[in-house]
Amino acid sequence: MERKQFQMGRARNCRYFFIPNHPNEFIWLSEKDGFMNLYVCATNSTKSRQLTSFKWVVEEVLGFDAKEKNVFIKRNWRRPS
Repeated sequence: MERKQFQMGRARNCRYFFIPNHPNEFIWLSEKDGFMNLYVCATNSTKSRQLTSFKWVVEEVLGFDAKEKNVFIKRNWRRPS
């Protein structure tokens, strides 16, 4: 699977970013369930859809695949204290 280049800082420094070629949608990083997970949101709505439901922390968003359908992430292997 080819990975498309994407520039992104650590999740702790940036809590949201827009999805390539989808100017009205963004991915939001939140700890609202107790762990850092990804949610997709629309700019014209207050609702969000949870993309990940991991029991560990997403540390960094690395980018998207060539079709921009999958997000590559870096995770924390240990549970947060």
